[in-house]
Amino acid sequence: MVEIMIVLIIIGILAAFAIPNIPKMREKTETKSCIGNLWLIKMAKDQWVLDENQITGTEMTWSDIVTDYLEKKPVCPATKTSDSYTLQKAGENPTCTQEGHVLE
Repeated sequence: MVEIMIVLIIIGILAAFAIPNIPKMREKTETKSCIGNLWLIKMAKDQWVLDENQITGTEMTWSDIVTDYLEKKPVCPATKTSDSYTLQKAGENPTCTQEGHVLE
């Protein structure tokens, strides 16, 4: 009986350390996933520029890169919407509206 109580106390102590960190871990994971999406968008943009013989500064739309270079428009995991991403011009990094989601 004492052994079971000791095990339960140890589990309680471990849970006390782990539970407060779950929201921080989720936010960090969402940020890294969003930056991964931004990287994929950048690579698709760069490939489109090369394939279409465009120059830096050329305006582009989602229809230019979706289907040929991306399967679908990516969704930001933090906002749960694809409207969070802005393509920008060719040669510029795409952006996300969520604070801290920046491709450097």
